[in-house]
Amino acid sequence: MARAALASIPTGEHSLRTGEFTYGLLIEAGMSPREASLAMDRLTLYLVGDAYEASVHWARMRAAGMRDPREYFEAFIRQITTYYRALPRERFPHLYDHVDDLTADGGEARFEYGLELLLDGIEAAHAQDLTRPALGRIA
Repeated sequence: MARAALASIPTGEHSLRTGEFTYGLLIEAGMSPREASLAMDRLTLYLVGDAYEASVHWARMRAAGMRDPREYFEAFIRQITTYYRALPRERFPHLYDHVDDLTADGGEARFEYGLELLLDGIEAAHAQDLTRPALGRIA
């Protein structure tokens, strides 16, 4: 489902209602229609991209004959950690030295962090847009 949402314009009833609601919230928050359209587009892409990645993991889990998501993700993280620790440190010092930080948080924490980062950026850009002269604004 997430894959189908990529590179398409929402035309289904549910997608249209969700888009209308989100777009309305952004406009009511004081964004210009153009700015709100860009923000909504980026938020939607973030959500759909995350859903698509999750669907890829579920497919891999099933293909591996696993039923427990925790077991799958622990094995997935072990595989990444083992690979990064085998990299030549002189070529990849940051990945090698910080592999535990790179793999520390689970999908939910990463999703929440990314969403907050995106929302904070939209809020900051909107606040900055309000202080720019009309020619510098997204119209």
